[in-house]
Amino acid sequence: MVSTSKPGGIGAIGSAASRLFHPGDKVREKYPKDAKLRCVNVEITGEGLRRIKNEAKMCYLISIPEVEGECYIAKKCFRVEQGPDMPFESERTPLCRDIPRPLPHGEDRTVLFNVVHNVGTDEVRELRAQGLEVNDDNEPLDKGAGAPPPLEYNGPHNFTVPTHCPHCERNIID
Repeated sequence: MVSTSKPGGIGAIGSAASRLFHPGDKVREKYPKDAKLRCVNVEITGEGLRRIKNEAKMCYLISIPEVEGECYIAKKCFRVEQGPDMPFESERTPLCRDIPRPLPHGEDRTVLFNVVHNVGTDEVRELRAQGLEVNDDNEPLDKGAGAPPPLEYNGPHNFTVPTHCPHCERNIID
């Protein structure tokens, strides 16, 4: 069973490991680092971009009941247990819309070569609903139809075995 997390927003309540909150000095006074304690009933007061380990990350601005001042934690490290009335704009799920799919790489070929055998009546009905002309009379193609266009071929493909290893040359360890 897949469990989806609740969205974060102002007033949401959740929990996380005490060692993941920043600035850590305030939190370590109440929750020692070696105890592996979780801070519970933590309220989200906002969201913003903060630096964690010299990287800019999206964080929740939070207030811990036993700790004075505002702290922050990376969004992915925080578990929202009680959702907010209004989630953050970045947390709202977008509406699922039908995205048009790109046509296959052979889109410039003639319709004559897009022949599919054993198509059911449901598929024929769908194709006609899309505005495509469907010929389902089970007759063979015209003899003068010709062959499909040839594939592009640039000559033989020769592979030469390298005499050195590019990974070893760059000191890359797999």
